[in-house]
Amino acid sequence: MKRTTGLYCLNILLCLLSLSIFTGCEETLVEKIILDQTSATLKVGDVLNLTATVIPGDADNRALVWSSSNGSVAAVVDGKVAAIAEGNATITATATDGSGASASCEVKVVLNSNNNLESGDDIQGHWVVLDCDYKEYVDGELVYE
Repeated sequence: MKRTTGLYCLNILLCLLSLSIFTGCEETLVEKIILDQTSATLKVGDVLNLTATVIPGDADNRALVWSSSNGSVAAVVDGKVAAIAEGNATITATATDGSGASASCEVKVVLNSNNNLESGDDIQGHWVVLDCDYKEYVDGELVYE
């Protein structure tokens, strides 16, 4: 009787350990992303800082990838949107945890009424490069090909 009770207790202990190991490994995925703005109108040269809130707040991987549907109109890096040329772009923040959660902001870029821009002009700290494809954002500066 004593030997059976010991095996029974050992089985229960093993079950509890395996249960805690497997339930402790569940990853909390991002369920929703909320941007502080869902639409914006910018003038060429403006910069907009979008803020994303990840839900739930205790998601294991809260990293986001930011993208623009039209990088020649508006470029984005870590939520900082630079208005480059007249037109429309959708800025999207997407969770990197594989959940598929994302949120978007529709951006319309308009020209200033007094803009006669040329390549090399400096607008609010950003150099204007016309007829060029956006390459990347480095140390606070847009870099073009």
